[in-house]
Amino acid sequence: MTYSIHVTHSNDPSIHYKKVLTEEEFLQLKTVKSRKAICGFTATLIPVRTYNLQCFAKDLFVPTVIKALKVEQLALKVLAILASFVIDAATLPIRLLTCIPRVISNACKKQHSLKKHLIQEAADSKLINSEHVKVMFEWQKRVVSGYETDDQGRVRQNYSNECHYERKNINFVQVPAYSGSSHTQAGIR
Repeated sequence: MTYSIHVTHSNDPSIHYKKVLTEEEFLQLKTVKSRKAICGFTATLIPVRTYNLQCFAKDLFVPTVIKALKVEQLALKVLAILASFVIDAATLPIRLLTCIPRVISNACKKQHSLKKHLIQEAADSKLINSEHVKVMFEWQKRVVSGYETDDQGRVRQNYSNECHYERKNINFVQVPAYSGSSHTQAGIR
């Protein structure tokens, strides 16, 4: 059997990592789970991302305004941004109270096992430092495809390779979830 992994940056497909794996590596990595995304309401009460200052500032000061910027119609966007400012101002004291425990909680979390693997394999730093990636596991299994009898009556098995694929979107860190966010889209392009 042969095993491989292909990891692609979710926003830039030109940034990727591909490797043939041993069976042990494959079994370990195939079971990795994505960190759960935090729903919109909870994200208005706690700063979700604390691993870098830019994301922390967005999640602390304007979490719903960021979501409102995704609205496409101009009139609705203006209304959504104004309402978001009101909500963000009203919930700022709660986020200020929850930010220190959240920073401590995130700092104590183990590093994601796929991220550890990418670091050990010296993958592209943009891939390692991204919030989420697209992963495709591929394995080929040798299977009996039929039987053949020769002139002397001996039965011989015929084999072929079956290809299997599994695709996953993996979040290395918890991220706020909202409609239209790239980390919640399914599939690999």
